[in-house]
Amino acid sequence: MTKLQIIVIFILIFLAVEILLKLFGVINLSSDEIFGYAFFIYGISSVSISFSKNHRGILFIGSLIFCIGFILLIISNFEIMNTNAIVFPSTLFVLATGFIILFFDDLENKTFLFLATIFFVIAVFTAIYNGSFEFVKFLGSMENIVLAFWPLEVIALAGILIYSLLRKE
Repeated sequence: MTKLQIIVIFILIFLAVEILLKLFGVINLSSDEIFGYAFFIYGISSVSISFSKNHRGILFIGSLIFCIGFILLIISNFEIMNTNAIVFPSTLFVLATGFIILFFDDLENKTFLFLATIFFVIAVFTAIYNGSFEFVKFLGSMENIVLAFWPLEVIALAGILIYSLLRKE
């Protein structure tokens, strides 16, 4: 069994436990939150497993799934007035993130950096054009997001640290 298959089994068990806990009233999470956490964990795991192993497809998909999980968590924890206005820019930001991760995996391939930049710029201009992006509000929201999701950030950093220590051995 590959590491990725083990992660998928772990995620399925995680989802089953979370759904059971929700059904019995032990936790009060929305479906978006449950799937957001599952996507977040799967994304981090698949990226850490495939990074610097020349598995670009898994790396790209893992980073996209991670970002989708993060978006689900943001949507379920913060009041967003018009979610339709953020769908297209969010999609472009997710793609930009996927390409920047591919660039970090292969610093020689500037095509990934170019694609990430193009998607990021288009996403910013689209968000500004739709009126769903104001820089001051964005900074305030980022502060709230960092404060709300600090446990996930600690888990992600711990995972990266453990992975890098295990990789050196």
